[in-house]
Amino acid sequence: MNFYTLIDNFENVFNPLLAQYIRSILRAVGLFAGVITTIYVLYKVIKVFIGDAEKIEGSTLVRPSLILGAIVLYVPLVDLVLETPVTLVNDIILDGLRTTTGISDINSIREAARGKLQYTQDSDSAGGNGIHDILQVNPFLELFHLVIFFIGTIAAGYVIFSQLLIKAIHIILGPFALAFALIPGNERVLANWFQSTLSVFLWIPVLNIVRVIIILVPVNEDAVGGILGRPNLDLDKPDILFSMVFQIAMIFIIFKVPQFANMLVAQGSSMGQQLGSTLTYQLKSSTVSAGMSKVGIGGGAIDDPNQRAGGGK
Repeated sequence: MNFYTLIDNFENVFNPLLAQYIRSILRAVGLFAGVITTIYVLYKVIKVFIGDAEKIEGSTLVRPSLILGAIVLYVPLVDLVLETPVTLVNDIILDGLRTTTGISDINSIREAARGKLQYTQDSDSAGGNGIHDILQVNPFLELFHLVIFFIGTIAAGYVIFSQLLIKAIHIILGPFALAFALIPGNERVLANWFQSTLSVFLWIPVLNIVRVIIILVPVNEDAVGGILGRPNLDLDKPDILFSMVFQIAMIFIIFKVPQFANMLVAQGSSMGQQLGSTLTYQLKSSTVSAGMSKVGIGGGAIDDPNQRAGGGK
């Protein structure tokens, strides 16, 4: 069982439990919101009674009623307003890739992207000079290759698992955001919650866009069945560092998925953006340190053909 099967199984078990938990707290949150509404309406009535206000505005009653209704119908509303539109966006992205490449399902898309991230320059080319040959020369390059390869295998998994947990936090906070939006002067909290939650929901479609870019890069197409219907760009023979640069670049891009998702909404998830920024910074620092430590050592590598394993989702 691979990592993504485990994630799928985890999500299939976790989501019903999450929905059950949310339903269990909705009644208490509804009572809390009802108390806030009652206090607010009584405050407005008292102001009218003592002459500080001429009348009770319609929004005084309509807005709390709508919010209370949203709390009662919270679970189907999340599905209608967040899940369904994001699923539509994701389907558009995947359908475009299917039309372009002929890849028909998400598992094949994962495999195709993983094949590109595992790209190495073979030592089978004339005269050798491949990644495997360089790895035999210096043990440090082998260690560096293993570290980068490990990071590459967990990059997309990090985005997926983080999205699952952060999305759960946002969904649980939703009823409370509705209730606290009833407090005078705190109306903006609901819009902030919606924009932040939408940003987190968009992580997976954006991750699939990154997969599309990885798959469309004309490198090692034979490894994914020649999906574009044309030969590759003969990148097996030039610079032996190409595969390492390609894989490191794609790892940085995958870690920036939360920031790309934030571009689509007015206010994204600061939590997710901070996670992506922190890991990207740490990865850059590690790469720079490794580069400085190997001054005077020629060449580098990404993948040992004898140790090929799974890549990003």
